[in-house]
Amino acid sequence: MKQTKLYPCGTHIHTTIGQIEGIITAACVRFSSVSYEIAYFYDGEQRTVWMNEAEFLTSRKMVVVGFKI
Repeated sequence: MKQTKLYPCGTHIHTTIGQIEGIITAACVRFSSVSYEIAYFYDGEQRTVWMNEAEFLTSRKMVVVGFKI
């Protein structure tokens, strides 16, 4: 079984457009695609958005997830 590399929840990110700071709160793996739920504050309100890796930057390293069979 193929193992997948993901950024772990709690990772701080900066968006590539708008330079919004946020935190990864969830990851969704679908076939070969990974989406991350990002929580951030805008105008004093907490908001969330789903993004792919091309839409944000982080200095944190990815970790391997998956099951060995």
